Order: sequence, then structure tokens, then C-alpha cells
Amino acid sequence: ESLHGRSAFDVSSEKKGYDIESRNDLGDVRYIEVKGKKDSGPIRLTPNEVEKARQYGNSYWLYVIEDVFNKRKLHAVQNPHQCLIINVSKIVYILKE
Repeated sequence: ESLHGRSAFDVSSEKKGYDIESRNDLGDVRYIEVKGKKDSGPIRLTPNEVEKARQYGNSYWLYVIEDVFNKRKLHAVQNPHQCLIINVSKIVYILKE
């Protein structure tokens, strides 16, 4: 975030449905949920995370870090709610590719 002129604040302990609030000089806010995976595969979001993604739309970002123990590949998805597959029977939310 800082490489793009943004100030990031960790709010993960506040259970807001995202982990980071990031602001630029104009005051624009990104609400960022971060998920780390040791390999590739489905992403699981909580109902609160899904609701916040719906609520904040293009201001909500999902940062998925694959292979966290080795190469660390980052995938940044703006407005992930628009591309979710929701499996209600298991209460699992999977980001489709």
C-alpha cells in the first residue's frame, strides 16, 4: 500500500469484516481483507466479510497471498462480492476465477 502512496492501518482485531483500512491523500478508503494460503484453492470468507464486500463494493478488496511459506504470490481482487460463488449449505464463500 505504501508503494502506491497509501497509508494502511491494521483493524483486524476489531472484527469489522476486513483486516486493513488503507487511505490515499484524497481520503479515498480501501477496505482490505487478507487471506493467506499455503497453496492454491478455494478462499473461505465469513458471513461478515461477505456482507462488508457487498456493502463497500469497489472500495472492498480481497488480497490473497498464495504459497505464503515460499514464493508469496499476491492476488488483489477489487469488489470480490461480484465474483463470489456462495455455498450456503456449508456457509462457505468461494471466489471463482
